[in-house]
Amino acid sequence: MAWCCSSKTNAGMVAALQREGLIKTREVIEAMRRVDRGWFVHNPEEAYCDRPVPIGFGVTISAPHMHAIMLELASATVLNYRSVDQSHRLPLRLLDIGSGSGYMTAAFASLCEASWREGVPQMFEVIGVEHVLELQKRSEHTIKTHFPDWIQDHRVTLLHGDGRKPHSIAGVGVGSGDAFDVIHVGATTPKALVPVYFCLLRQGGTLVVPVGDPGEAQELQVFTKDSEGDIKMRTVCGVQFVPLTSLEAQLSWGTKNT
Repeated sequence: MAWCCSSKTNAGMVAALQREGLIKTREVIEAMRRVDRGWFVHNPEEAYCDRPVPIGFGVTISAPHMHAIMLELASATVLNYRSVDQSHRLPLRLLDIGSGSGYMTAAFASLCEASWREGVPQMFEVIGVEHVLELQKRSEHTIKTHFPDWIQDHRVTLLHGDGRKPHSIAGVGVGSGDAFDVIHVGATTPKALVPVYFCLLRQGGTLVVPVGDPGEAQELQVFTKDSEGDIKMRTVCGVQFVPLTSLEAQLSWGTKNT
């Protein structure tokens, strides 16, 4: 899949994504306008090019069109939350595995805010997990700079940990109040690892994840958990992401590609 949604500004990039039909949901458009991609890269001149951009440590921030696709895929679950009876619902929770720059973590938080009904107290939490400590600290600083209330009110939390082992990370649990409505994985995940995330999904939850074993074609897949706890999967498109791997392997890969 190839798109040409490059621009010199964040507003221009979002307009191009709209023009190509990649973002159609009002709340997604609003979220991407509000969270400027230029805040999350070293060189703002590269920020709005429709391609992955290296951010150090063998990590890239994905191309804008991929972020748009993933936000649209997650938006249905987030928007559906508005129809749940307020007296029977838990806070909306999203998990961003391999949060890297923090862009998608912030975009998800903005999507939650944009989706909230006026006059209803905002009850959401977005957790980003990143195994490169420097990136975890940098992303937290970036989000705190532009959205201080999110950090202060614990609506956005950036955790340092191995996204392949979510149960080992404090704050990422499997209890009824700890599971997630949306899980996004920002790196290609081996097929055998994908089920690890299923038990972290609430009923009605959505997992958006690029899947592929080494040497195989990668696919963007969406898994949903129904009211009976059964998992259903659909394939969206072919993709090309960096692998979800160990810190050592990632740093080694980054050294070879700098």
